Amino acid sequence: DRLQKSFQIQRSFVANASHELRTPLTVMNGQIEVALMKTRTPDEYRRLLALLTDEIKNMTALANALLDMAQADSDATALRMRKVR
Repeated sequence: DRLQKSFQIQRSFVANASHELRTPLTVMNGQIEVALMKTRTPDEYRRLLALLTDEIKNMTALANALLDMAQADSDATALRMRKVR
């Protein structure tokens, strides 16, 4: 029963992580598609690139957090400890 519950928790985690990664990709794809519908001014392209950069930073942070969680699960000595209030 515990093993089955563990597998279910893992499946749920993978589904949630997948959703969290797909959302910014969908946003970026939509922004790019709209930008390609017509010619834009250089300022509009700069704004789009800034938005895409922010989405990429968010995805990178999420991927790093997922990697940290995976490493913590496999090797507790690899955790970066820091003081918190």
